[in-house]
Amino acid sequence: MPVNVADVLSRAAYALSDVDETRWSAQTKLDYFNDGLLEIATQKPSAFSRTAELPLDVGTLQTVPEGYANLIRVVRNLSNAQGATTRVGGRVVTPSSKEVLNDRFINWHDPDVVPYSKIVMHVMADEFEPRKFYVFPGNDGTGLVEAVLAVIPDTVAGPITSATTAPIDQTYFNALHNYVCYRCYGEDMILNGAPARAQAHYQMFQGALGIKQMVEGVANVNTTNIGSTP
Repeated sequence: MPVNVADVLSRAAYALSDVDETRWSAQTKLDYFNDGLLEIATQKPSAFSRTAELPLDVGTLQTVPEGYANLIRVVRNLSNAQGATTRVGGRVVTPSSKEVLNDRFINWHDPDVVPYSKIVMHVMADEFEPRKFYVFPGNDGTGLVEAVLAVIPDTVAGPITSATTAPIDQTYFNALHNYVCYRCYGEDMILNGAPARAQAHYQMFQGALGIKQMVEGVANVNTTNIGSTP
């Protein structure tokens, strides 16, 4: 269920004691709400994830398409079955590291040593370039994979109505509420104690993201053994 923008801004206005919008305009709070979406996308990319088909370029170095922030993971190779209109899942793709491949195949970027292929075996992220990643073996330019990508969130435009929603789950309500309050207090040069209040709300914002990430890690189908016996 997507988060309701009007509800978040109303809760923030109440917490700021500014329900009449005398100190911060509706547009100002909406701008901060949109900044909060980008902050969450930066700190927790999985909050804006999407599974997509990703065509591959020739070579080992690949680029995340426009509209996406970075690669989260590659699931499997895809192909077209003869006469079919849907994709057929192929070999799974496992993560690796450039250091491991560099030790085992010092010339793995060279197609004369490791021939390029349509099928991807391993994928490696580039920590210094989030929108770049490597595949092994290098692709021949005909490969297609199923990937989970982090989406750059769309800006929510005003005016806000009771039906306006943002492209993020309702579980991020508290995080966004605290982010809006943090930014409002952070710009206040008059209110006594505003810097401390801003810091408190930012800590709650970060805490909400951290707790959610911890809960997701515990209740994860990849790590939770449902129905297991002690």
